Amino acid sequence: VATRHVAVPLQNKVYVVWGSEENFPMLLSIILQL
Repeated sequence: VATRHVAVPLQNKVYVVWGSEENFPMLLSIILQL
């Protein structure tokens, strides 16, 4: 169960990055502003 709780947010981040691959420069600029 603990492994799933760790894996789920990790996978969400991965999916967000892959889903935003085309907009990566914009995504990167947003991350740098944070």
